Amino acid sequence: MDKPAKGTCDTGLVEFDSDGPIVKAGLIGNLLNIPEDQVSGHIQNGGITTLCETGIGEHDGRFRLSFFHHNRRAQIEVDHHGQVSNRTIIDFGDRPLPASLRGPSPTPASKTRRSRQALRRQARPLQPENR
Repeated sequence: MDKPAKGTCDTGLVEFDSDGPIVKAGLIGNLLNIPEDQVSGHIQNGGITTLCETGIGEHDGRFRLSFFHHNRRAQIEVDHHGQVSNRTIIDFGDRPLPASLRGPSPTPASKTRRSRQALRRQARPLQPENR
């Protein structure tokens, strides 16, 4: 298992509209180690799944977006302006990703709120942009 990779302060890769977050296909591809032009197809056929956690209380205005593909989980933390402040990637190599890593990160319930509605909304906006 690789150690989690972290990066900071990416801008312009995540935007928000009335339906929720829109993440650039290039970022998703980079995080999951797949070509950008294949991201949309993987999302549409369920090969990439997502989770959106919304901060509450002292974390209000922050989001943790998780992306899952085969044996890899990638997470980004982003503020309501779309600025990425942290990335974490876990790759289990030839072993499958444990089921425990496919859900919300271990954070006290008082700090985050899992949004199933946001997950459904993400399926549409997470399309590659040709920029």
